Amino acid sequence: MCGLAGVIFGNKRRRAEEREYLAWLFTRLLVLREERGPHATGAARLDTDGGHRLFKRPVTAERFVTDKAFAELLASMDNRAALLLGHTRWRTRGDERVNSNNHPIRAGEVIGTHNGTIYNADYLFRRWKMRRFAEVDSEILFRLAANAAWDGAMDIERFKARLRRCRGQITAVIACRTDPQTVIVLKGNRPLELRWHPRRKAVL
Repeated sequence: MCGLAGVIFGNKRRRAEEREYLAWLFTRLLVLREERGPHATGAARLDTDGGHRLFKRPVTAERFVTDKAFAELLASMDNRAALLLGHTRWRTRGDERVNSNNHPIRAGEVIGTHNGTIYNADYLFRRWKMRRFAEVDSEILFRLAANAAWDGAMDIERFKARLRRCRGQITAVIACRTDPQTVIVLKGNRPLELRWHPRRKAVL
């Protein structure tokens, strides 16, 4: 059981106050997800030009959001921001003190978060001869997505074809640095709610 939080900004010029409000909302959502995962917390920002910042630590969300690095991640946000991703981790496999096991996970050009368990991840890593950098089963999702990025764009059909081989529970949010306007949201057999904020023109 893990918690996902995020803001999809889309293409919109925003005043500083609006960006600050959405950053506050993201922070609030992340803290509210702590009950779903107290062992580690992480956040990532992806910009429309492919730039990104990633910060994660083996601490609760309440403690994480008071860290200077988290404040810097949000404070440096400007009108290039395309996506904020947040995750609270409930450890199942992989020590949270090894930060590569915590989310968001970056695999090549792909950054993402996952809630669930991929039971056949070890088999799929061996079958497709993919390098592995973490102990967590979630990594297989992001490696498959990275392998589906062709000429800078996400090939969603290629990704879906590989995704069908995964067995387990999957709810995830995935984005690619070379195609930051495409955000893949997988609503599988784990809870996930999307809300459109009409006044701010953002998806939460």
